[in-house]
Amino acid sequence: MSSLDKVYIAENQKVDEQSKRLKELNLLIKKSYEDKLKGNITEDQFKELSSEWQQERDLLSIEIKESTEVSKSIYKNIDLIIKFCNQIPDIYINATLEEKQLLLRMIIDDITYAEGGIIQVKLKPIFEALRIIKHVSANFEAENVRCKKTDGLISLDRWCEYFRQN
Repeated sequence: MSSLDKVYIAENQKVDEQSKRLKELNLLIKKSYEDKLKGNITEDQFKELSSEWQQERDLLSIEIKESTEVSKSIYKNIDLIIKFCNQIPDIYINATLEEKQLLLRMIIDDITYAEGGIIQVKLKPIFEALRIIKHVSANFEAENVRCKKTDGLISLDRWCEYFRQN
């Protein structure tokens, strides 16, 4: 299981817990209303309790909505970045000179020219991370290390384990 999968599971567990609490609050409000009607609690007690529970319920509803929207947005953006990265070679080959320059500015953070014509290229952080993952993946598979795959991707945890051993 990848680290991204773990984050996704943790987010879902948090939303599930919040949803359970939301149901509990709805039940508490309903029961306290019934208690008020039966005369088990006063009107003031009912108002105080239901007000507290309603505030918590409103906050939970907002948190659940925001968590769900953020998770969807994050995974959509990650998916877009991966798709873009997979298409970069084709885009570059078929691009005009101006488009190639724009593409390189998007990917490269800095270029340093050293003595002897050696060029050092510093990629932007996201692309450097993807380059490292690709490099690690190639070395990982070249060593024929048995690994668990998730959706065709090697678990980041297994990569880290591989590097600690080598």
